[in-house]
Amino acid sequence: MQAQGRAITEVLRLHDENSQRELENPLLRCLRDGRVANFGEHSVLVNRNGEQIAIQDSAAPIRDSEGKTIGAVSCSAT
Repeated sequence: MQAQGRAITEVLRLHDENSQRELENPLLRCLRDGRVANFGEHSVLVNRNGEQIAIQDSAAPIRDSEGKTIGAVSCSAT
């Protein structure tokens, strides 16, 4: 598992397809705001080889029985 023990910002790097500007990680946004975070059609995932893969990405909070956000799950589609 090459991602184990690494920061999510190292593992899941997203850029805007047009401007190449780095985008905020949807998992971090979801954890911070406690709600679903989506990115538009122009997101690209930069893999460990530097290749860019167009994706649609979102993250949703995982809550405990009291409604507190305790984690997040992400779903990406190419």
